[in-house]
Amino acid sequence: MKEQTSKNSLFDGFVSWGSLTVMAVAFFGLSNATGEYILMALGAFCAIMGFTYISNQYQKDTLKKETKVLIPLILFLLLLSFSGFYWTLYDNVYTFLLYGLVTFIGLISFFVLGLIVKLDPRIKIQYVLLFMLGALALYSIILIVTNLVVYGPFHLLLHKDDVYYYNGVPYIAFETQALFLFVLKPVSVQFGSYNSFILACSAVGLLFIDPKKEKLQFVLLSIFSGLGLLYLIALAYLKGLLFVAIVYFLGVLYSYLSNYKKKNPNKLYRIKQIEKGVFVGLIAIVSIGLILLFIEGKTGLLAKIKIGNMDYIKRMLSAIADTIYNGSANKDLGKISFSSILFGYHPNMNSGSAALTMSKAFEFNIMWQNGLIAFFLLVYLMFFFIKKVAYFLEYGEHEESFKVIVAILLLSSIFYLTFFNDELPMRRGFDFIPALRSSRGLSIMFLLGLSYMPKDNKKYKSPKKGEYIYQEVNVDE
Repeated sequence: MKEQTSKNSLFDGFVSWGSLTVMAVAFFGLSNATGEYILMALGAFCAIMGFTYISNQYQKDTLKKETKVLIPLILFLLLLSFSGFYWTLYDNVYTFLLYGLVTFIGLISFFVLGLIVKLDPRIKIQYVLLFMLGALALYSIILIVTNLVVYGPFHLLLHKDDVYYYNGVPYIAFETQALFLFVLKPVSVQFGSYNSFILACSAVGLLFIDPKKEKLQFVLLSIFSGLGLLYLIALAYLKGLLFVAIVYFLGVLYSYLSNYKKKNPNKLYRIKQIEKGVFVGLIAIVSIGLILLFIEGKTGLLAKIKIGNMDYIKRMLSAIADTIYNGSANKDLGKISFSSILFGYHPNMNSGSAALTMSKAFEFNIMWQNGLIAFFLLVYLMFFFIKKVAYFLEYGEHEESFKVIVAILLLSSIFYLTFFNDELPMRRGFDFIPALRSSRGLSIMFLLGLSYMPKDNKKYKSPKKGEYIYQEVNVDE
């Protein structure tokens, strides 16, 4: 019996550490379709092998309840993997079904991998951070050196007006290098700076680490996040640095509120009400914005106030028109296409027009590629996981610095892909790299699994007016 237990323990350990390794490769980023599909398959293998471990950690009733709660996520991933857009993109039905199935299983698997790594007591939280941030830091080091050799320092600022030619086509020198498996290729700055951006944002975790008690963790996080920041500075990527500053501001604000809660437990009810108000206000703002965008085609309201002339907004409006009418050309005819509404637009990706239509906001590319149902499911899931991450930050049993770093990596990932997404990043040639059907999507799914906590209403209750929350503390710890 002991021998069998030892074998099971060894197997579970292998699965857990294998999951951690696969996750690190996803964070490093492959930017290559073949490599990413192999990574998805490896993730699926680890998730299947480790599912029994997860099922033993939760009661059957909890598993059933949480599976029902996650049905919208499953439906979204199904629509993300199989749509009319990809039906048109791939050569035949077998390729469409194979790639779609691998994508669907792979994305779910990385969510499960996050749960496995979080629940396994043999894996210390410090190891999870080391693997995640270490992979991002290694990527940044490679590209810092490469960019300095190829372009020199601050090339986005010093060469912003320079033009050079490739096969007779002008290319403005607003580019950087990215790794495609083991090959360096020139890509857009927006695409190539993603890893370093979220790595730089992880510096927010330093606000929640005591350098005297956790010196090694403080030093490592300082070095890793510093490398991300150094990459952005070496390129002189000013927009990226501006958005990093915004994330830092939000981090400082959260640190202040967190300390205020601890020092003023009698005001916890009022703080909770304010947080709920902010959350509802955010929903209202997003809803109003979406309504304005969807009625723009009929009223021209945004164009009248000049907001609609912005390229960022124009691409959103184009994505909406393409999805509703299956192409902007059909808009004037008023022919609504239910097939594109349900399953996404069917464009000719080799025509070159796709590069002009692709939105810089990944949410609207989801609409364009996967249909309106997928888009609204995505909007719902974003608010759903905001609540889940907030719950994880407040009630998670891990160190506060770890919880904050996981949350900030998620926030910065979504933040960046909402404003700087580029799915046709190649400066030479053509490679279509959708945001969520790539290593970026895999890393986001892993972070969601890492932060996901089944809500136990009996254990945790929101405070009512005049109530305090007490926690039992073991004085021997």
